[in-house]
Amino acid sequence: FGESRSTKTSGWWQRMVMRHPRATDEHNPIFYNKKRIGLLASGNFGINPRGGRFHIMTADLPRLCTWGFFEDKKTGIKFYVYNTHLDNSWRRVRSRQISQIMKHVKKNTKGVPVIFMGDLNTPLKGKKKNKKIAKVGFVHARAIAQQVAGPQETRTGWNNSELKTIDHIFVKGQKPVVKKYEVVTSPEGVFPSDHR
Repeated sequence: FGESRSTKTSGWWQRMVMRHPRATDEHNPIFYNKKRIGLLASGNFGINPRGGRFHIMTADLPRLCTWGFFEDKKTGIKFYVYNTHLDNSWRRVRSRQISQIMKHVKKNTKGVPVIFMGDLNTPLKGKKKNKKIAKVGFVHARAIAQQVAGPQETRTGWNNSELKTIDHIFVKGQKPVVKKYEVVTSPEGVFPSDHR
């Protein structure tokens, strides 16, 4: 499930940009196994900061976050999942987008375990962004995984020319356990996506 980003278009600049052939109407979908997991609630919210009169104060393209509230049918454990794709141009905008998502998490998840993931378009090396995420109680899944496999870099640029670590998975809960964290690679020379 998920919603197209055009539903969160705000302002004249984004309406203009969305007409560009490269501005495809992407989603941040969440896929789940209906046999194992029940979906209790879901939604989407826009994460573009309001930019006032000048579009440069906000993201060039509409950005959103998709969330789901789930229940494991076997164990009865309930949890949230947030999936997003942050702005690719402005560091300050990404920081404000993270703030909006963290605000939503704090307000709505109330002590229930949460997974926060997506193409964050940043290696998260800056203290500010990490601080915002950690303050809400998230830890990087890689940091607590019992087993780590695959390369560190998640972006390939379709041919391993733009190797970056910009896709992340964070977990939040009482003593969360991550059995395995893996950046999956494709066969040599095969690139189904520009990200792994």
